[in-house]
Amino acid sequence: MPFAPPPGPPPGYTTKDAELLFGARSPLPFDAKLAPLPLPVVLPQDGTSWDSPFARGYHPEMRASGIEMGDWLRFIDGLNIAIVSISS
Repeated sequence: MPFAPPPGPPPGYTTKDAELLFGARSPLPFDAKLAPLPLPVVLPQDGTSWDSPFARGYHPEMRASGIEMGDWLRFIDGLNIAIVSISS
């Protein structure tokens, strides 16, 4: 049976949700003034099905916008964990 997302908007996320993924500290303060990335970030999936995991990768230009490699890879790992939990 194909996956059907639940009706309605997704649930809101809290600071506690972010702490579970990133630890006790927030990756950046909400009022941080950083330069935008010059191009969008593309996350390729490792397969062709909707529940294929996203590839782990990082470009050094992301650091100029305040995106540290460890935080970015934890984000991708968390995204992959969420996809696996939805497809289970």
